[in-house]
Amino acid sequence: MTYRSQALASVVLGTPLTLALTGLYAQFGPGAPATNFIAALLLMTPIWLAVMVWTLKRTRGRTAWLGLGAANLVVYTAILLLKYLVFNGRT
Repeated sequence: MTYRSQALASVVLGTPLTLALTGLYAQFGPGAPATNFIAALLLMTPIWLAVMVWTLKRTRGRTAWLGLGAANLVVYTAILLLKYLVFNGRT
């Protein structure tokens, strides 16, 4: 089994994915960003656990690395696009 590779992938790539997903919710969620921040903090643990379970359910370590890498690429691209479109380059 490749549990070491899968566990390493879930920590190395799962943590930034979780932070990015909760950050998207905090910034673009249904309420004000200040109030969404609390909900994002509470959602962080279940999302990270779901990512870890998904990673450990893969049959090979390579598929875990590729899947999480692709998910990170998609989420961080969405963050950059939304930041550019919504804030028009303002920080």
